[in-house]
Amino acid sequence: MAAIALALPVLSGCGIVAPWSMEPPPPASALTQAHSDPQEWIGKRLPDLTAKLGEPSSIEPLQETTGDLVIYSHPGFPHYVFETGPNGKIVSASTAP
Repeated sequence: MAAIALALPVLSGCGIVAPWSMEPPPPASALTQAHSDPQEWIGKRLPDLTAKLGEPSSIEPLQETTGDLVIYSHPGFPHYVFETGPNGKIVSASTAP
């Protein structure tokens, strides 16, 4: 046990780290998100969007239209903003700066 405790700092200094200390890889949906044109989602429903891009960062109800404002703002990826209409279909989509 002592040998392992002494070896870990040496291994981590060489770029080799224990598997339990590594960051998990980004989800596959996040990789897809980086290459997705937001305009392709117009006319589709929110469940289709979340199935492809994963869970959004936030969803806010829009009182004026009774739809939702759906925002994807995951670090390292483009930020997307979608608006759904009262029927749940995406009516507008854009990439936020």
